[in-house]
Amino acid sequence: MLPIKKIISVSFLIALFAVNFVGASDGQRITAVFEAVKPFIVSVEADVSANIADKPTRDFFKKTGLIINNDGYILTSYLSSEITTNIKVYVGPQGDEYPAKLIGSSKVARITILKIDSKLVPFGISKDIKFAKAPLKTGQSILTIGSLGKEYQFEKAVNSGMVAAILPFGLSNQIMSVPNINIDGSVLLDMSGEIAGIVAPAYWFSLSLTDIKKDKLRDELGMMRAEKQCLEIESLTEIISGIIEKQDDCEVSWAGIEFDNLSRTQSDGMGIPFKGILITKTYKDSPAQKGGLMPKDVIIEINGRNIPAEGKGARLFSDLIRSNKPGGTMNFKIIRNKEEKTFQIEPVKYPELKQSRSSWLGITFQEVNDALYNSMNLFTDKGLLVADVEQGTPASYAKLERYDVITHVQLVEVSALGQLQDILNNLKDRKTKYIILQLYRGNKTITRIIKPELGAKKP
Repeated sequence: MLPIKKIISVSFLIALFAVNFVGASDGQRITAVFEAVKPFIVSVEADVSANIADKPTRDFFKKTGLIINNDGYILTSYLSSEITTNIKVYVGPQGDEYPAKLIGSSKVARITILKIDSKLVPFGISKDIKFAKAPLKTGQSILTIGSLGKEYQFEKAVNSGMVAAILPFGLSNQIMSVPNINIDGSVLLDMSGEIAGIVAPAYWFSLSLTDIKKDKLRDELGMMRAEKQCLEIESLTEIISGIIEKQDDCEVSWAGIEFDNLSRTQSDGMGIPFKGILITKTYKDSPAQKGGLMPKDVIIEINGRNIPAEGKGARLFSDLIRSNKPGGTMNFKIIRNKEEKTFQIEPVKYPELKQSRSSWLGITFQEVNDALYNSMNLFTDKGLLVADVEQGTPASYAKLERYDVITHVQLVEVSALGQLQDILNNLKDRKTKYIILQLYRGNKTITRIIKPELGAKKP
C-alpha cells in the first residue's frame, strides 16, 4: 500500500468544491465527499465455480465498486478472471440490475475492472476525479465509501476513521485504521475526496513454474476469500489504465531469480549494511543472468527504490518485478564483495506453463522448457515433467512421482504435449493393458509400467 504519486484524469464527477471551503468541519467534509461519490457507488455480485482436485467448488461473492468513467468501467476488489461467472452490478438508489463483463485484474494491486453498458452510467460523470498525489500519514483521517448490497436495499455507506499504522505490503501499504473499516471493494479516500486505494484482500499470491491448474485455482480462490484490509496502492492510475487498454489481466514479469531474506547474521558476516535481499540462484539464459547478476549478490535498490531486509524487502522485490512491463528495463543496484555495482535487467513475460491432464491415467504433464529445466536442475532438457499424480489412479499404482521426467512412451521418444496426447489416445482406443514409460528421476533412468485397469474410474 504505497502512496499514489500522480493525478489521473479518469472520467468521473466529484463536486468537491464544498469539501475545502474555509471553516468546514470534518462532518461537513465527510458529507460533501459522500454526496458527491454516492451516485457512482454500485453493488457487485458474482458466482465462482472451480474444479480443484476433481472436487467442484462453488462460492458467491458480494462486494461494492465505483463507476470510474462514462464508458461504464467499474473499479472493485480482486475477482479471478479464471473462475468468476455471472457478474451482476446494481446501479442507482433502487439497485437496478445489469450484467457486467470482467475486463481484467491485477494480482499485484488486488483490483479488478468491470464494465457495464455506457448507456447505464448515471448522468454527471466528467473528467474531474483525482487520485491522491500524496501518501497517507499516520494520524490522518480517511474515508471508505461503498454499498451495503441487496439485503440493505442498496443503501450507500460511509465510514470514517484515522490511520493508526501504515504497514508496507509490497507495492501497497496496509492501512490499519481506527475503527477498522473493511467493506469489500469500498474506495479509500482522504478527506479532500481524492482516491488513495481500495478495500481488498491482503493476500500474498505465489508463483511457481510447476504450478498445476488446481494449484493456481486454489490460489485464485484463496485471494478472493482472504481477509479484506484498506490498501493504499501505488500507481493505481497506471494499473487501471493498463487493464482497460489491454482488456485483460495485467501481465506478470519474470527475471529468473531465486532469492532469500538477508539475515542480520549474514550481513554482519559479509561486512555489509543490513538491507536488501540475497540472490541464491539465477537461471541459465534468464534476464537476470544475461544482465550480469550472480548468486550471492545482494540487491539493495531497484529503479531508485531502496529494498529493505527481511520480509518487507522480499514482498517489495516480488511486486516490483511482477508489475514491471515485460521487456521494460529495470535498474538494479547490488552489493558484490562489499562493492556497490549497477546493472540493467529486462524482465520478460512469465514463462507460459504448457500442461495437459490425462484423466484416464490420473496424471498431469508439463512440457520441459529452458526456465523449467534450469529452475529445477533437471537432468534432461527434453521430455515431459510429471506435474501431478492423483492418488488411487493407474499412475499412482505405477509409483510415478511428481517431478519425474518422462522421455519415452512405448519406446517412442516424447517431448511435446500434443504428441503425448496422440499416443495416449491411441493406446486407450486399443485398450492397451500395459503402458511402458522410460523416465528420469533425478539423474537416474528408470522404467515404470502403468496398468490402466488399476485404479481406473468406473463409469
